[in-house]
Amino acid sequence: MKNKALSFLLSVGSLLALYSFQNIKETFLTDQTALSYDQTLEKFLTTPTALSYDQTFENVEAIDLEILTGSVKLVPSNSKKLRVKGVYDEDDFLVKVEQSGSRLKIFEKNKKNATYTSSSWELEMPAGLILKGNLISGDLSVKGVEAEIDGQAASGNVSIEDYRGNISWRTGSGRLKMNKSTGRITFQTGSGNITAQDYEGKGQFNTGSGDISIHRSIGGFSANTGSGNVEGTDLEITSGSSFNSGSGNASVVLGDVTQGDVSVASGSGNASVDFDGHSFSGVLTMKCNKRDGSIKAPFSFDKEMEEEAQIRRSQRKLVKIKRFGNEGVNIQVLTGSGKAVVQE
Repeated sequence: MKNKALSFLLSVGSLLALYSFQNIKETFLTDQTALSYDQTLEKFLTTPTALSYDQTFENVEAIDLEILTGSVKLVPSNSKKLRVKGVYDEDDFLVKVEQSGSRLKIFEKNKKNATYTSSSWELEMPAGLILKGNLISGDLSVKGVEAEIDGQAASGNVSIEDYRGNISWRTGSGRLKMNKSTGRITFQTGSGNITAQDYEGKGQFNTGSGDISIHRSIGGFSANTGSGNVEGTDLEITSGSSFNSGSGNASVVLGDVTQGDVSVASGSGNASVDFDGHSFSGVLTMKCNKRDGSIKAPFSFDKEMEEEAQIRRSQRKLVKIKRFGNEGVNIQVLTGSGKAVVQE
């Protein structure tokens, strides 16, 4: 039943996040807020029925987490050994920590008549481990770790700092904060804000309802929100990237010469690109609804035309195109009923 409920909630969150051009207003699971690691630790150290777990393991290459309502904190180990520390209420949880070969499993199960308190886990990880996690409700904190992480939660926030490696994490409701990290990051939430800064890699960020902010970062980006703003500042784009909002504004300020195609689009808000003094060689295309939208740029265009809308044939599109140099990079600035703006 637990896995079915989790799968259902995550599938709902996935639908919300993927359809970035629809006005998505519904949020869920907002009443399930996981305690932070420090708060949970303090609470259980003063609880008579709390148990503390502290064990070290060798030759571990992969970790499986099955957590009900608990927070997980990942920090680097100062050796090649894995140390697992946990605090939980023995009246509520049946906990198993088992090693089979090179794989370690941490498993929680509710006891009968449980009061559903939260557990707290801290893993001191040597570099290169693979972690797979399933949380019903809980926060994930990652700091100073080199690993491969894949997981999901029905609700919970994610904090990533000084991380090296790939992460794929899905949550029904929760926010992501990422700082000073490298690798391939995929984060999907049904409801919550996403913030990334000083990041290098390939990032895919989706939220059904929430803002997305990416600052001082290098790489390729896919940022999509159904209801909220998308903002990228001081970005060095090295591969194809897109920034999309269904009902909010989408804006990008370039931090260097772009090396990949860029699309900035909004369904009903403004879409803008600021070159911030950097040169551009390629084709710029700007588009809006002729009746409701507008296009603004500090230069004349090589070509202006109208095209018929695919869905509403009565609502025509205004299209303006400008070529800079001879390179093949394409930049698109698109809006439905808002303003499409380019600044040099």
